[in-house]
Amino acid sequence: MTTDDRPLPDTMFPPDVAAGQTVVGVVYSRSNRLRAVTSVDASGLYRVKTEFWNVSDWEVARFADWSCDHEGTFTDTADNAQKLSLELIASSPWNDC
Repeated sequence: MTTDDRPLPDTMFPPDVAAGQTVVGVVYSRSNRLRAVTSVDASGLYRVKTEFWNVSDWEVARFADWSCDHEGTFTDTADNAQKLSLELIASSPWNDC
């Protein structure tokens, strides 16, 4: 089996966030293999985490999913969250663009 049949990143699969949080933004790398997810809770605290498209088990188990890259950074505004999203994508070892 070759790696040519590995699935492309599933950008329609919704990010998983903790109870009480709402996803307010998702930014993808150019390849779509990395995404930054911004969520907000009832107190207005924004969280930004990154996930990478994980195909490491594809050849054996035919399984691919979004896996945690950076668990989270906190900020107080949507603008700061957007900036952090771009910074986290740029600095991630999973960023291949």
